[in-house]
Amino acid sequence: MKIKPLLKTKEKISVSFRAEPVGYEDLIDVDSLIDYVLLNELMYNPDSIWKSCYMHKSQNIVDEETGEILEYGKLKFGPIWDFDAAMSWNFTNEPYDQSYIEGARATTVLCGNIFFINFVKDADNYLLCKQRWQEVSEGVKAVVDYLRDYKAIIKEPSRSDALTYYGETGKFQFDMQYDYVRLFLLDRIDYFDEIFALEHKPFLQAVGLPVEN
Repeated sequence: MKIKPLLKTKEKISVSFRAEPVGYEDLIDVDSLIDYVLLNELMYNPDSIWKSCYMHKSQNIVDEETGEILEYGKLKFGPIWDFDAAMSWNFTNEPYDQSYIEGARATTVLCGNIFFINFVKDADNYLLCKQRWQEVSEGVKAVVDYLRDYKAIIKEPSRSDALTYYGETGKFQFDMQYDYVRLFLLDRIDYFDEIFALEHKPFLQAVGLPVEN
């Protein structure tokens, strides 16, 4: 699929209500974009790029005396929500009855979010993504470790709930689906460590994006 660019990151465009031309980073809060994509990709959440993508704009900073705009608010990604189709490419509106563990070593948001695609084509922007993953990866690993303890905390009420909704197989479904989440995330972290260790062009190739000469 050929992707039509919206705005190259180094390109400046004219906006009627601004005195000077602006670029990508002048319009979009880059940190929020990176976090949005990393989190949704980590969870393999395709809903985040076709159905449940939300953004908001921060307020302009205005001089109280003159009314002059001192700093324009930027478009920020979020709030982030809607993970019922995560960790799978075959949403059925039911508890998963099969494994989609292969998705832990594939991409969905990285190669499908048009904002991110245009952003990450630039090598400097890719470096920002690498650095952000390095910053948060240990925290993500800690969450996965905590899930083991958390399962024990919610085990009895969760099994009771699963029995109510899914009958005799409820206990098994709770155990298997909970363990599946941990396994998926562990594989996902390994995959992220691998792709974000790559240089810019090999990264683009690895996630299925075109490489410009």
